[in-house]
Amino acid sequence: MSPARLPDPQPVEDAVMGTITAAGQLLIGLPPPADTAVIHNGPCLIRYAIPLIVPSTDALLPGLFLSERGQTLTGREAWNYLQSRFQMHPRADVIGWDVQGHRQQVLVKALDFGAVVRVLAYADQEKADNVPLVELSALLTDDATYSTLPELLKRYLPRG
Repeated sequence: MSPARLPDPQPVEDAVMGTITAAGQLLIGLPPPADTAVIHNGPCLIRYAIPLIVPSTDALLPGLFLSERGQTLTGREAWNYLQSRFQMHPRADVIGWDVQGHRQQVLVKALDFGAVVRVLAYADQEKADNVPLVELSALLTDDATYSTLPELLKRYLPRG
């Protein structure tokens, strides 16, 4: 009997249309100030990374949760499960990518759920598994547009 094949990791991502600055700002529905260095304008993917405990400078974009008993979850389902039940599965594995785009596998207990989630921007789907354009630090948008944005983007990227 052959072992069951694991599903492919699927990182949590949100597609948005916006302008990304070299300073890590995401502008949606607003023009960039004249003196701002723009590194991308148009459709982009936003992905979310959980910092590691050691080294704290590293982070993982989770794509697949694999419990000690073989349960698997991918994408947003894995993200939501990890965020609400990480303490129940310290020995479970999480497979995803580091912020340099390399595939990684870590134990849940290696992830720092008390740290700030890192928000990364990618130019498009074809390049999404590679190095991000920039780590985002602020969201600039008007109130009407803000209310229509994806939930995780509003939760993890502060308005500037």
